[in-house]
Amino acid sequence: MSLLRRRIDSSSASTSFSSPRQQQHQQPPSPSKNTNIPMDQAVQVLYPRSKITQSTTQTKTSRHTTLITTNAQQRFTQLLLEHGECHLQDWAVVASSRPLNDDHHLNSHTTTPTRRQPPKSKFIMDDGVILISPSTSMGSITGRLRLCSRSVVFEPTDVSRGIVRCPFDRMVHPPTWKDKMGVVQCNRHYVMKTNNVIGPFTNVEQWCEFRFLFLHSDPVKFYELSQTLFHMVKNEHSPTDTTTQNPQLTLKEILHPIHNRPFDPSNYIDARERPLTSNLRCSLKSPLLTKSGCCIVTRDYIYFQPASGVFTSTASKAICWKISDVVATARRYSGLKDVALELYFVSNGSGGCVDVPKRRYGRSSSSGSSGSKTSSTSSSSVLLAFETTKERERVLHLLPRQIPCHTDASFLQQAYVAWKTSSISNFEYLLLLNSAAGRTYHDLSRYPVFPWVLSDYNSTKLDLMDPKMYRDLSKPIGALNEKRLDYFRTRFHSMAQDLEGDSSAGAGVDQAFLYGTHYSAPGYVLYYLIRNMPEHMLCLQNGKFDAPDRMFYSIEHTYSSILENHTDVKELIPEFYDPSAGFDFLINARSLQLGTTQTGDRVHDVKLPLWAKSPRDYIKKNRAALESDICTKMLPKWIDLIFGEVSRGEKARDSSNLFHPTAYLGPSDLESMATEEERMQAELQATEFGIVPDLLFCLPHPSKMVNDQEDDNENDNGLNFFAPETGRAVIIEDMNDNDDHD
Repeated sequence: MSLLRRRIDSSSASTSFSSPRQQQHQQPPSPSKNTNIPMDQAVQVLYPRSKITQSTTQTKTSRHTTLITTNAQQRFTQLLLEHGECHLQDWAVVASSRPLNDDHHLNSHTTTPTRRQPPKSKFIMDDGVILISPSTSMGSITGRLRLCSRSVVFEPTDVSRGIVRCPFDRMVHPPTWKDKMGVVQCNRHYVMKTNNVIGPFTNVEQWCEFRFLFLHSDPVKFYELSQTLFHMVKNEHSPTDTTTQNPQLTLKEILHPIHNRPFDPSNYIDARERPLTSNLRCSLKSPLLTKSGCCIVTRDYIYFQPASGVFTSTASKAICWKISDVVATARRYSGLKDVALELYFVSNGSGGCVDVPKRRYGRSSSSGSSGSKTSSTSSSSVLLAFETTKERERVLHLLPRQIPCHTDASFLQQAYVAWKTSSISNFEYLLLLNSAAGRTYHDLSRYPVFPWVLSDYNSTKLDLMDPKMYRDLSKPIGALNEKRLDYFRTRFHSMAQDLEGDSSAGAGVDQAFLYGTHYSAPGYVLYYLIRNMPEHMLCLQNGKFDAPDRMFYSIEHTYSSILENHTDVKELIPEFYDPSAGFDFLINARSLQLGTTQTGDRVHDVKLPLWAKSPRDYIKKNRAALESDICTKMLPKWIDLIFGEVSRGEKARDSSNLFHPTAYLGPSDLESMATEEERMQAELQATEFGIVPDLLFCLPHPSKMVNDQEDDNENDNGLNFFAPETGRAVIIEDMNDNDDHD
C-alpha cells in the first residue's frame, strides 16, 4: 500500500492517518491529574505577544524573534543566511576589497567582460542588478569574518557599512591564504543591512576579491575548513577530504565536535547543584532559527548551553530557567519528529530566563551579581527539540507533576468544560485547541490557526447582529465560493483518473487532492506578519520581498483573494483577534520599502475595512465578532474542519476539506521511509506546504449553550467525542520515584 493511501481509508476518520493522536479507538480517557487547573492562568501564556519594542538602552524580543541574542548591537543573525545554513566560526579581521577584470581572477574559465571601474562611491546598475558598489572597493575595514556552511560573511564594525555575504557557489575556486591573509574571489556577492536598515539584499554582480587580515589568529583553520565547505557546496571531490562525495555526512562530521561538547559545570547557578540527566543534545528553536547545544536538568533549573564555534575550546555561557517558574508544558514536533518540548513560564518579562553568574568552577560568585542575560526576551515560552522522544519524556518526567501539559487528553477535556460553561472565551478556547494539537508560535509550519469570521469588508457600518456579516464556518475556505469549488472538484476527479493508470503512484483517489495549497504555512504566516518580521520573510524568499501586488496591503483584497484565487485558501492567525497584543502587524512602523502596486498605490500600512476607525478598532471588532452568539453557534463546525472528524479521511473528502498528501504526514510515516534522503525531502515538503493539526475529536464537536439554549440539531456526546489518548508519552522503564520531585 502506498505511504499516503491512508489518507482515504474506509475506516473511521480517527484511524485513517498516521498521527500521534490516532490509535485504535478505546474508551475516552478520564482525567487522572490536573483536575483543578486554573484555566484562565493556563490560557494566558498562549496569548500573542507584542512584537518588538526597542530603545537605546535595551531590546525586548517577542516570541516571533530569535531567543538567542547575545548583543543587542549585533547585526548578524542566521536569518541573513540561506534557510538551514549553519554559522560555524568567526574571527576578528581587517577587510579590504577590489574589483577584478576577467584577466585578474584566478583559475576562471568564465568570460566576464572587462569594465572600466567608476568612482567607488557610486552604484552602477544593469537590469536591476548592481554591477559596482562600495563593497567592491573597501579600504581597511575592521569587523568579524564569519565562516558558514554555504558562504563567507563579513560583518563590518561600522554599522553604516553593509554586511557582505560571498556564497561558495559563486566562487570558481576555494578561498586561499598567505601571510595571515585570507583571500576570497567571487563573481557575485550580497550586501545586507547597510546603515542597519532592513530591506531586500543588494545583489552585486561583479568579479571581486576580498582580503581578510586575521588580527589574533592564524588563517590556516579558516583555509582548511573553507576548502572542505567549498567542495561540499560544489559537490566536487576535495583532494584533502575523502568524504566530500556525501555533503550531508561531511557537514555532520564538522558539527559533531560542537554538538557533543559537554556541559560546563561552571554554568551552574549553585556549585552544589547536581544533574538529574546526562548531557542531552538538543536545540533551541524559534521561527526559522535553530540554535544547537546541550541541555541539563537539575532539581531547580533547566540549563541550555549553546554550541560555540567549531574551533572554540571553551563552552558558551548557558541559559537557564527556574523550574518553579514553569506553569505549563506541551509536547511539540521538530519537523515531523515528535521530539520537542515547549515550556511555558510565568510572564515576568524574561521568559523564565534567569542570569547565570560568572564564576570559577566550584566557587560561587562572591559578589552575588551576575552578568547580562544570555537571552533577552519577553516570550512566555521556549521550545527545546531533543534527539529522541525518550529524552523529551525524560525531561518532562522530571518536572513537578502538578504542572499541566496542554497535549494531555485530561487537559483538553478540562478546556472543553471551561468553554462549555463560559469560563473561557471562544478566543481562549481556540488558543488551547491549537496548543493541544501541536501548534506553537515558535514554529511557522505549525503556527496557531484561526478562522476568518467576518465576510463583509465593504460596508461602512458593521452590524454584528446580522448573520449576513459572517462567513459560513461550516465550510473550509476553499468551499466558500461554489464556482471555484467546482473547479477544484473537476481537477480532483481528473487527477484521480490520471493517477489510477499510473501503477507507480498507487490508487489514484488515495493521492488526489482538492487543494494544492494549505490554510496555514510559513509563507502565509509571514504574509500577515511581514511588517514586524521582515527579516524572516527575506530569509524565506532568498533576500527579496514578494511582489507588491501579492503582499498583505488590504483586508478587503486579502479576503477577496481567498474567495477567488485558485492557490489561496489561507485562514487567519491569533493576532487578528487579540487587542492586547497590539496592532503592529497592521502598520508599517519600520518604514519598510515594500514597493508600489500596479495601480500606483504604495504598500505601507494595511488598508482597513471602512467600518474600522483604526487598527485597534478593527481588531476589537474582529474579536467581538468571534465572541458573538452567531459565531459561537457555528464555531464547532469549524473546529471539526481543523481539529476534528472532518479534518482528514473520507469525511474530509466529502466535506471538500482534502489537501495535498504531504499535509497529513506524521512521525510514523517518517520512520517508514527507506532512506535518509527520502525522509529529508518529506520533512521539507511538509513543513513548507503546511501540516494539518493533530486530531483532537473523533465525533462532531458539541455546541455551546447560547442564551440558555443549545442547538436542537446538535447532540452532546458528553466526553465521548474526544480522540483516543495520544500515545505520545513514552513510558521510560528506568524512571522511578527517586527522580520525582513535587
